[in-house]
Amino acid sequence: MRVVRHRDTGEIVTALDVDALAGATLVGASLAYADLRGADLRGADLRHADLCNADLRDARFDGATLTSADITLSTTAGATFSRARLDDARIQATNKPYTGPPGLSKS
Repeated sequence: MRVVRHRDTGEIVTALDVDALAGATLVGASLAYADLRGADLRGADLRHADLCNADLRDARFDGATLTSADITLSTTAGATFSRARLDDARIQATNKPYTGPPGLSKS
């Protein structure tokens, strides 16, 4: 399980089983700053999802629908998007080190 944190406060919102997301319906999901390293999102429906600043390293989005999703400033090294639908998606990916939500201490 991985936690999903609120993008402004860093508070834990929910936990996700990143191994059970293939084919999931996550339309409009708020996954900003989420730790989705290695997540299997093949065939998932992520239309209008907020993945801004998420850690998507090595995630698999093959065949996923990301229409109008926001992937700006997400870390995408090693992520795959083969046959993914990216119509109108906002993409400004970066491979900068993931630092988590603003103001969150790593201690």
